[in-house]
Amino acid sequence: MVREDFPDLRHLAQQASVAFVNTLPNIDIARPISSKIVFIGGIAKKQVTVLEKVN
Repeated sequence: MVREDFPDLRHLAQQASVAFVNTLPNIDIARPISSKIVFIGGIAKKQVTVLEKVN
């Protein structure tokens, strides 16, 4: 539950200097984007491991 004195989410978003979005901009829907938005798509992906070369 959220406390009663907690600020409204819209108010918090208006006051934010930057917003991080976990999506890729080239597959997101077309819409106007604020300069406050930073796309960080793939941040939750697991680290890539190098495979051994097979002869």
